[in-house]
Amino acid sequence: MKSNYSIEETGIMLYSMPNGSFDLSMAWVGNSFRVVVKNASSNEIIFLKVFHFQNANSFKDVVHDLKAIVATDLLFSDTYRKVTVGSLGRAELYPTVHYNKDSTAFFSQQLSGSEIMVAIPYPNHEMEFYTAFFPKAVFSLLPCNWIQLILPDANESKLFVHISNGLMQVAYARSLNAIRFFSTFEFKTAEDFAYYTNLVAVELGLDRNKTCLVMSGDVVKDSALFKMAYTYFQEVKFFEVEGNAFSRLFDAYPRHQNIDLFSL
Repeated sequence: MKSNYSIEETGIMLYSMPNGSFDLSMAWVGNSFRVVVKNASSNEIIFLKVFHFQNANSFKDVVHDLKAIVATDLLFSDTYRKVTVGSLGRAELYPTVHYNKDSTAFFSQQLSGSEIMVAIPYPNHEMEFYTAFFPKAVFSLLPCNWIQLILPDANESKLFVHISNGLMQVAYARSLNAIRFFSTFEFKTAEDFAYYTNLVAVELGLDRNKTCLVMSGDVVKDSALFKMAYTYFQEVKFFEVEGNAFSRLFDAYPRHQNIDLFSL
């Protein structure tokens, strides 16, 4: 199946790259293939390229196009110090001691500094593609990465939501080592988003007048999601990672977007 796609770029890519000077990260999110380039020595994010596919419902729909893209675009030349692939899916958390999922059916990763495993259904088509074209790539779960990013900022008055196209991850923790809730929901409308965030708040006994909804991912200030969030929560803000270093060409870029990919 051949799909039409558009390209969005932020920053500047240097195509004359000395070997080992840059790191490459990539992920399939919703219906887009997202690629990040960092300076290997400073870890500064210098370039973001997003391939937005129309009429694509799954990774399988765009494999033919992606093969052509990575085979011809100099962005994917074999000069990087490190290549990291982020995987996204409906994630679930399990105590490490009880985790016994079949590794051919689930892709899992332990949450750093904890006894918790994060797992998603094994992304077969994605893994076949990446191992064929990027055999030295390191794999990481984006939901696990996001949880690790938010935990240092967690307290009893914050509810975290990350939007990845049609998936929303919702997490609540009272401290770094006290995760009270995590779940992944599929949604289509702002009303769906409101339903799930309110359902979680009610189940956790949170006072929405005293709880800050902290959002990240594919959401902007003027969106229906952000406006809907303000309808039900007294305080809404975007989550940003202070440790990420960006090229000055990213000064206007909304830092809450792609935070899980940026932090790979």
